[in-house]
Amino acid sequence: EWIDSDDPNGPDYVWNDIVATGTQITDWVTTGSSDPRDDGVAGPFNLGFNFKFYGDVRTQVYVYTNGILAFVPITANWYRNTSIPAATTPNPFIAPFWDDLHGRTQGTVHYKQDGTKFIVQFTNWQKYSASGSLTFQVVFNSNGKIQIYYQTLTGTLNSCTVGIENDLGNDGLQVVRDAAYLKNNHAIQFA
Repeated sequence: EWIDSDDPNGPDYVWNDIVATGTQITDWVTTGSSDPRDDGVAGPFNLGFNFKFYGDVRTQVYVYTNGILAFVPITANWYRNTSIPAATTPNPFIAPFWDDLHGRTQGTVHYKQDGTKFIVQFTNWQKYSASGSLTFQVVFNSNGKIQIYYQTLTGTLNSCTVGIENDLGNDGLQVVRDAAYLKNNHAIQFA
């Protein structure tokens, strides 16, 4: 299930900036013929604990430039966001902001293992059109919960997919696809 910070029982919005304390991802590997900071993947990164996701224990995660965190290597360009669930998309994954994104001209991605949490933060990342600025983070908790925090989002926000999906692509939770929903200082929790 998922719930957001607009719900009285939802998660609090808590921003823990890791730019100064985390490790910047610089070793992007292209998933096609593009610049690796456009269509690229990095990892795997060790979570530091066993993380249960759709019944399977995961210990590592890959980060994809187009706003996807996957538990298996991504070997193709998945810049066109689709509905969740869909068997044709990269599986299994978490999509905090799946769209045609890039870090060619600005932005960074950092990660940090912090005891019972593993955090991935996109900072000032852009859409492919070199417009807007997106700063958000995903927090994996050892208790199985996932929080996504949206700090500052500018530009077109109604063209992306947010959600999670299992290994087969036949089960998932779609929060939004190509609709107005995301906003600054907002949190979503999956549990």
